[in-house]
Amino acid sequence: MMAAEPVDLIRMFSTPLIDERLWRRYFGAGSREIDAHLYLQIPLRARPALSVFFDLQYYLATNPDVSAASVDPFIHFLQYGCGEGRSPHPLIDFAHMRSCDRFIFSREPSVLELQEALFLDLVDPSPYFSLEYYKRHVPTSADLQCGLLGHFLTQGLVAGLRPNP
Repeated sequence: MMAAEPVDLIRMFSTPLIDERLWRRYFGAGSREIDAHLYLQIPLRARPALSVFFDLQYYLATNPDVSAASVDPFIHFLQYGCGEGRSPHPLIDFAHMRSCDRFIFSREPSVLELQEALFLDLVDPSPYFSLEYYKRHVPTSADLQCGLLGHFLTQGLVAGLRPNP
């Protein structure tokens, strides 16, 4: 693994996995209105979370090589980790998703493939999150633009909904 600076941070940060609300909260404007390199100016340990689908502590705990390399874990995931099938969150497991549908990802999953799988609820994202179970318990008026897992992480958890039986 290399500790290289991302070549195209703007393209990398244009993924729908970046939560525009989080970007606005931390930077005061939308991701298209602010220079993405501003993120790199923030000290590594103080950089804000920009995606509900990425759990910093989990990623570092499950990828000690990333922790040892002193690189930005989120940028590492976007640039390398996703393609290597490294799970970004305890409720997102590439191996589990592939066991449900072996054709869901290409050999090296892209961020776009992951985003489609999550936002379109193509398969259970992990053995700990049941799309079928959660859908039965989510209000019919719920905004599911980011899929059922996205809803759970942004609203369902706070509302006391459970991800599985």
